[in-house]
Amino acid sequence: MHEQQPSWHKTCLFPSLKKRVVKKQQGYFLNDLSQLTPEKHKMASGVESTAQNPTTKLTSPDEFFATCPNFRILVLGNPESTKQELFSKIFGVDLEKVRLGDSRAPHSRARHQDVALLTVLRQKLVADAFGDRHNIEDELDLEGQNERLAIYTSPNFGTDDEAVYQRVCDFIAARSSESHPLQEHIHCIWYCVASEEERPVSHLETRFFNGGLATVAPHVPVVLLYTKYDEFVGQVQLDWSHDAQERGLSKVAVTHILRDLATNRFEKTIKKRWDAVLMDDRGRYKIQQVPRVCVASGSDPDVDDESFGALAMATLDSLHTWKDWHVKLAFAAAQRNSATISTRCELPHPPQDALARN
Repeated sequence: MHEQQPSWHKTCLFPSLKKRVVKKQQGYFLNDLSQLTPEKHKMASGVESTAQNPTTKLTSPDEFFATCPNFRILVLGNPESTKQELFSKIFGVDLEKVRLGDSRAPHSRARHQDVALLTVLRQKLVADAFGDRHNIEDELDLEGQNERLAIYTSPNFGTDDEAVYQRVCDFIAARSSESHPLQEHIHCIWYCVASEEERPVSHLETRFFNGGLATVAPHVPVVLLYTKYDEFVGQVQLDWSHDAQERGLSKVAVTHILRDLATNRFEKTIKKRWDAVLMDDRGRYKIQQVPRVCVASGSDPDVDDESFGALAMATLDSLHTWKDWHVKLAFAAAQRNSATISTRCELPHPPQDALARN
């Protein structure tokens, strides 16, 4: 007897890809389930509808995401290390439209016409979101821009502020308690450090990555973001290019040399400092694996696509620490960076309740 694919296997995850069908092996991910024609319904189910073999009814998005309707992320950074492109490139969230507590950007035609004013406004919102006065308990009001996402922010531990550290650890611990349902947990942490910062890794950063997080929430993954990496590369190139021109090197030679020079400089400075914190003498992670991603500042489209795409995939891969597959699906629905992520969230075995419904 022919076995039908269960309905959980064929549910839309991408609100931004309306009326588009993405095929991966036998799995299809549809956006607007109400727009299914009989032909598309046949494609989505992988089974021809007949009297003897009726087409499987697709699960509604509300039912599919009932266990974990939102992906909840905690971003630790500061105005120097965290730019609004992190939110727009990955989650499609424009900080200009974000409400922080009781403050809201004034609505005026000028802010849509004046690029400089927009830049200042966004910088202020980033500064407010990662300022000492911002309450970590306050979820950013995204003004309906992404219904599958919840963002919490706090300063990172670069200043060795014990009060900030304790506040963050208490928040993570509370949001990891079994008394909270899965949908209220923090599902991932982005820890942001600026690539051009020449400061050493702080004492509290060392404590956090060497057991602090594992103590309060061992299953919550953290991704380390080296932000503004393109600006770091630009500075390295600027420092060296003047000498290269004086020595009469060709532009092609200079391009290759500068690329290798920037990589080596990064590995010998920033990466080396964090390796000392995260890795043991044998090159293994001391506590838990910490994905690390170099992220651009949003000024070069080609560089942006590569770096933000890597961040999206690293975030998805980090979620293996969660035994509940609903967390990965929540991230796939919240992110707006890559259609590939949707297909990577196919799971080999459906939950028992889904099988029972079929």
